[in-house]
Amino acid sequence: FGGSAALAAAATSLRGEWKDGLGPIIGVLGIGLAPRVEDGSPLRSYAGCDTLSCVQLLASSAVPLLLLHGTSDELVDVWAASNLFDAIQGPKAAGWLAGAEHDLTSRHEAVHQTARSWIQGLLRRSRVCSGMLTQLQLPEEASVGIPFGKAVTF
Repeated sequence: FGGSAALAAAATSLRGEWKDGLGPIIGVLGIGLAPRVEDGSPLRSYAGCDTLSCVQLLASSAVPLLLLHGTSDELVDVWAASNLFDAIQGPKAAGWLAGAEHDLTSRHEAVHQTARSWIQGLLRRSRVCSGMLTQLQLPEEASVGIPFGKAVTF
């Protein structure tokens, strides 16, 4: 749970900073992603795991990212998440859940269904591509759930 924590865990593993790593990362699902920015102060030091550094690393590694965010989130404004989504390079998708709050509990069924479809699509994509996530022509299986490059409100 938590978009920033998911990004940091993936980035840390992709950089090889964990002895055993997380294994192959076929995608990252971020819920309620708050943009974290290094500003030089001790309270805003993310040890290289600020949001921009993490999404750049995911993009350079061709790791897909799905952002799920509530339109009624009072902790992280949906426009901040939308602007972040627009700035992210690489394979990405976003789901804006109408009326959902920061933790998306009021729309948990939609979150579960969307996440499950997207993850199953990634697993099929990984199997179909034999781990070659950087190929130019994405297989049809990659578009199960929310297609890459799309932001969908539901």
